[in-house]
Amino acid sequence: HGLEHFFSTYVHQQYKNRVATVVESVAHEFSGAAGHFHLACADFALSKLVDTKVPPRLFLQEMHSESECGAMAGFNDTIKQRQFVMQHAMNTVLKVQKAVLSDRPVFGALNAKFETPNGFYELIHSNQKGASYKIGARRCKDSVDATESDIASYRSYKAEKERAAALAAERGKAASHEESGSGLATRIKAAWASLKGMLPTDTDQAQDKAHHHHETGLKDLIIRMTKVDGEFWPKLMIKTTPITYTSSTAGSGSVTLSDLRGQLGLNAGTFVKISEDGSCITPLSRFQEQTALLGEDIGLMSSALDKQNRALLDLFLDPPDHATVWSPVRPPAVGDMKDFPPLFCQDWLRQVFLLSRLWEKRAFFFRTIKWEEWYFEHRMIETLGYYGWAKVDSKEEALVPLLHEFEPWGNPGDMDETSVMQIGHYLVNRPPPAFTGNKKKLFDHLSAVSESPDNCFTLAHVHPETWSADNPKHCNIIKRRLAEKDGTKWLRKVGNVHIGFGIEPVTELSPYDCDPSISWDERLPNGRFKREKNVLYQQLVDTLKIDGRVTSLRLYAMFASFDPLVVFGNFQNGHLYISGDDRKWYAQNQSETWNMAQLDAYMLKEHGIADFFASRIFPQYKEILAWSIQSALFKRNPFQGGVGHYDLVCLDLILSEGDFHLYVLEMNSDCHMTGGGAYSRDDAGGDSVPQRKYIWNSVMETVLDVQKQVLSDQSVLDLLDEDLKTSDEIYQLFYSNQEGAEVAPALDCAFFQESSQKHQGAPSPMEKAAEEKEGEGKSEL
Repeated sequence: HGLEHFFSTYVHQQYKNRVATVVESVAHEFSGAAGHFHLACADFALSKLVDTKVPPRLFLQEMHSESECGAMAGFNDTIKQRQFVMQHAMNTVLKVQKAVLSDRPVFGALNAKFETPNGFYELIHSNQKGASYKIGARRCKDSVDATESDIASYRSYKAEKERAAALAAERGKAASHEESGSGLATRIKAAWASLKGMLPTDTDQAQDKAHHHHETGLKDLIIRMTKVDGEFWPKLMIKTTPITYTSSTAGSGSVTLSDLRGQLGLNAGTFVKISEDGSCITPLSRFQEQTALLGEDIGLMSSALDKQNRALLDLFLDPPDHATVWSPVRPPAVGDMKDFPPLFCQDWLRQVFLLSRLWEKRAFFFRTIKWEEWYFEHRMIETLGYYGWAKVDSKEEALVPLLHEFEPWGNPGDMDETSVMQIGHYLVNRPPPAFTGNKKKLFDHLSAVSESPDNCFTLAHVHPETWSADNPKHCNIIKRRLAEKDGTKWLRKVGNVHIGFGIEPVTELSPYDCDPSISWDERLPNGRFKREKNVLYQQLVDTLKIDGRVTSLRLYAMFASFDPLVVFGNFQNGHLYISGDDRKWYAQNQSETWNMAQLDAYMLKEHGIADFFASRIFPQYKEILAWSIQSALFKRNPFQGGVGHYDLVCLDLILSEGDFHLYVLEMNSDCHMTGGGAYSRDDAGGDSVPQRKYIWNSVMETVLDVQKQVLSDQSVLDLLDEDLKTSDEIYQLFYSNQEGAEVAPALDCAFFQESSQKHQGAPSPMEKAAEEKEGEGKSEL
């Protein structure tokens, strides 16, 4: 019918009005029902569309309780976007109940548009004292029946909304003013002529002169860069306000663009960074203006743009609030990047085109794989289906390709052509480099940081005593340690083999290990390599025991963005494995699992330690994750260039018996999450770890929001509360190198020193070995 944004224009407001009418008519019946909640479904009929100029009417037919809402069947529900509806309903119910039971305003759980932070729910009615809200008045006029004092007392969203509207209005006025021929061009010409005379015709000369005048004339003028016939020309805007080269954020002698905007009273226009050769410009967001300094490469772009470029810039400056849920009002499609005129620089164009696809291409492509119950791709299908994303038949039509490609991220030169082509076009799940998928790789990177004289960190603080059979010097230590017979038990591990394979207890060096006479290419009759690579010899740690059974822990870390690098810790979905393996020493068997609440209760009862997870495990986990990230970035940043890439990583850890010291064993991607739906290996109930069953829902919700922020150059901190937690409180930001939103955990030397003295006692054999000298006085480690 040619009706754009049909739902938001013709259905949404009528739906809210109809439901509000019902709620207001029965609200008096709920008095005294503290702690009660309900999810209802409403059935509507839409009148036939006869004339596109006359909106159709929405009729409420009936309302039901959840037990009659079409048999919501969870994973097996044929309506994909309804599968996990109770998950988000209960998240909101618990937040609201917390607010009302503690006599705090429900507005505190909402954003400026009276929505939950994830965009799933919008407030329709509240009769909470001091936080009343009704939309009934909207049936007659576009207003909200909430008193000014109700809202202003608790939130500043109204002022923020008015500020945004004023900025948009000023932007429109500026565009109209410049396009209407108001005499500004004459003023610009006169101002320019008074400074340096005639405009040069040569492009390079024009750039040089523009930069020169930018430096010398800023007290009276500000340069706007406008492209004419393929060349950038400076336009000058007369300003009588002197610029103070002092900034609260930049210090004396320089000024941030944000301060400059304030000093000049600029509400319109967009600051841009001009490329070195003057061939293109990169717009800067208001967030970037807070740290960007005024310099010769900065210009102010006119608001007068053609429709195509204006739409692209508007999307960058003011994207929709949510990227996860379907947005009733979506930004217009921007088309193909190659069709755009050469105004914006290519890197910025790729970034914003990927941003636009968050709303334009809400689809995924899936390639069938074997062992499907093990892989995260099916968890993604469940999650993206719930969020309303469509399955398409080709990768080109999708934003999220699920190709089961586990190639680690590296420099573009290290990758195959297919992987390189994905950069800037898709959101791609790829394991982070340096430490996933191979226990030896993690050991090598942590060792490198440990060996650095600039760090207080030593490997023994976070990792069991370990030596590499690939390293001749380590081989000497392995032989000596095995011969000492001091009661230490040892494991032989093949670093790139998992799920209980490639690991065995040893009392002596395995045949062929550390034998330089055997080449790496020699094979046994069964085809296996005679001398294996990635072999580690590791001390068997006496782990925490539950009823005499050894245990291990699994905690998670989410790399929501690779470039910039944004990493979150996770404390909600972690669990304890209690082994039932016949191998009494093997701690990573998954026979029984506990959540952290069960572990806390056990440790309080058996050991008298309150809040065990918060006081003992979590601080050590944060230190391990901090040093792991540091080890990945130690010599170079392997994440640079990974635009649109993300991953969820699981950390396998053990707690030592008695002193409860936490050690990391390995980090992996994929993590064998079996879900609970049609693709689960267990039709009866799915994943044996209940709190992990729906983890990809919260992962993708956070990943998409973070990607929206970084692709539009907005601060990731805007998504978080004062404790750097996401609105669902599942994730906490641990690391960010986004410019202006840097977060890095303190690499606490005192923590390790205290930990070593308190829990470790005398130096470990690994530390002793590091101190011993051989040959020319070089350390074996």
